[in-house]
Amino acid sequence: MGFRFKFFSIIFLGLMSCSDTSDSTASNYPDISSFNTNRSDQFIVELNANIVDGHMYRGESASTPHNGAHINFINNSGGTHFPNSTAPSDYPSIYAVADGTITAIQPYYEVISSNGTHYRYGLSLAFANQDGETITLEYSIEPMVDPGDSQFYENFILVDVGDQVKKGAKLATMYLSTDSTIGTDHHIHFSLKKNNSFLSPSIFTPAIMTAFSQKISTANGGQHNYDGGKGTGNWMSDCMGYKIAITENPYQNTAESCLK
Repeated sequence: MGFRFKFFSIIFLGLMSCSDTSDSTASNYPDISSFNTNRSDQFIVELNANIVDGHMYRGESASTPHNGAHINFINNSGGTHFPNSTAPSDYPSIYAVADGTITAIQPYYEVISSNGTHYRYGLSLAFANQDGETITLEYSIEPMVDPGDSQFYENFILVDVGDQVKKGAKLATMYLSTDSTIGTDHHIHFSLKKNNSFLSPSIFTPAIMTAFSQKISTANGGQHNYDGGKGTGNWMSDCMGYKIAITENPYQNTAESCLK
């Protein structure tokens, strides 16, 4: 693994690059419009029993905007489903949703907000361009707990800055703490990003969106896929981009109430 660093912030502003060796020239990637007509059939994680909740990207016109969709994982209290292990292979895999380049990695990041402090690691995958600007998928991997070691999460990141990856490549694994206070709050926060602007990650096939929305449905115990937050407001169904503004639409200059 290359040199990495600890970084602290009050809000999530995107991942910081640890190297300038990556080839992130926008012209190396397909125009984002190609994903509107040819959606990715590779989701961020496997759509299996490990996913128990989550929510879509809540746009600027949602009751409570949130610049990322979430995938929440099963309650691992006491190691019921996953052992208290430091082996990355023991945990759920996280995949590249398209061919691209790893342009940034963060192995340890303290998030301080009005809801308290939690911890994450993550990476950026450059995979498309728009008007000469590179678009990345931002993977913010949030186990929530402080492992007490700023290098602990490094082993759960399986790539380095500058790596060229293919769709379906394993990029990282999702550490699930045995801490009983976490419950199902372990999650991956993901969105698209162009410069400093966040875009709806509406890049997946209808089949994936249907499967994901069913996984996080109230029928399966889901509580978070409301536009006002947990249990509040309108159910967002399978709208990956729910009530997004023009600036959040990766495909065209229109606001959308439901961009799947």
